[in-house]
Amino acid sequence: MAYKKFYLHNLLMLALASSSMAAFAGSPADSLAKAKADSSTKEKRDDDEAGEAWKHSIPHNSVSKHGLPEGQLFFLLRKNQVSQIRALLKSAPVHSGDQEERQMWLAACLSQEQRYDEAVAIFDQIKTLEQAPVLVVLKAAKAYSDDQRFDKSIKLCSAVIAKWPAVEAYKIRAGSYSALDRLSEAADDYVKLAQLKKYSAKTYYVYAGNLLVKAGRCKEALALMDKAALARGGERDAAMLLVRANCYKNMGQWQKAIDTLTVVEKSVNVERGPSHKNKDGYYRSVCLKERALCYEKLGKHALAQADLKTLNESSRAIENDLIGD
Repeated sequence: MAYKKFYLHNLLMLALASSSMAAFAGSPADSLAKAKADSSTKEKRDDDEAGEAWKHSIPHNSVSKHGLPEGQLFFLLRKNQVSQIRALLKSAPVHSGDQEERQMWLAACLSQEQRYDEAVAIFDQIKTLEQAPVLVVLKAAKAYSDDQRFDKSIKLCSAVIAKWPAVEAYKIRAGSYSALDRLSEAADDYVKLAQLKKYSAKTYYVYAGNLLVKAGRCKEALALMDKAALARGGERDAAMLLVRANCYKNMGQWQKAIDTLTVVEKSVNVERGPSHKNKDGYYRSVCLKERALCYEKLGKHALAQADLKTLNESSRAIENDLIGD
């Protein structure tokens, strides 16, 4: 009898423990969703750390060799507090030889305010610009890029990258390379960004793929789209698939291009809400136009004409939405 009571007690405790654990853990779907959310949060946190170590390169209480509060200035520039920077520079005691350093921080403020012409005019006078604090060099690189002095921007970004894998330096340099039609070098920088910013890897792989297609390196672009497909949100991403279709088209693989464009066209025909309307309309127009071209290459003229007819009807509908009937 005592054994039976002991057995029943244990059975009851096991049942209670099991139900408590189930309540705590939730359903398998809940557990999977939580695991994905935790993974996504970690990925974002890792992205914040990747390529951003330079932000801690100057201690807050650091003083420059000329006696300026470099650490405070650096922190304020990171926080876009340009008025406070100007006030701090005004209140800081003047020391021999600090004029160029003061001008350097003021030029960084102008760049932050997107007053690039004024910033560049001052940066041009700084002889040791590449040795300046990282954030100042980045502000200078951005100003020179906007001023279309891309070689100077590239040189400054490269000086930063030699010391730190700064995300912003890769972004600015990739844009400058692209503007100079140095497409392969720009693509390499976007691939590096995909490696540094895994949470946004798909977007950067697509950027790189587009540039490689323009450079005639379609096989390499396809390899990057394989990586993009494995990245977060990349499996059936329309932009990624369009790069893939463009590769097939440029390689004369017309049917593969048609099949890929059809996948995109079907996906954007699904109602996804007003926030996607403009982008989906663009993707659909590209799909119809490019697919018509591929059909023509295969001698399927009726299908090509059907796509062009649909494209014209879609274009008129968009025009009516914009300007009215």
